[in-house]
Amino acid sequence: MDEEQRPTADHKIIEQIREAMRSADAYEVDDAIDLLYMSDRIDPFIDVINDLLLFPHHHRHQEITRLIQQAQSPLSIEFIRKALLTNFDYLQYTGSDDGPIAKWFSHALFDIGTEEAINVIREFAQSPNAEIRFEMNYRLEKLNEEI
Repeated sequence: MDEEQRPTADHKIIEQIREAMRSADAYEVDDAIDLLYMSDRIDPFIDVINDLLLFPHHHRHQEITRLIQQAQSPLSIEFIRKALLTNFDYLQYTGSDDGPIAKWFSHALFDIGTEEAINVIREFAQSPNAEIRFEMNYRLEKLNEEI
């Protein structure tokens, strides 16, 4: 196989993460997430990172959210929105209340910064969940200070 036919290092990392996800073994997925840090780029991994945000079988959702925040990809907005629509059951392992978890997502949306991302913040500023509502309103106040 010549070089053009060989899978890239990024592709191999994605394959290993997807394989770990298929196992649904949280520790295997946690270990596979380490592979993301072998590259100095986030963009090639945004699809798998977005999937990991909603994937319940690992213990690194806060890190994944931070990677999404750093990538600032509009492709992540719908995944964050879906995460905010859950009751955060799959994040109970963090020991965090809804407010701190909502804060992760508000930071990511704020840094993505598109109109669509800001609209998701606005949407959840009306959440029936008081902690989510507080965090999103706080982020909107910060946005208004920057304008």
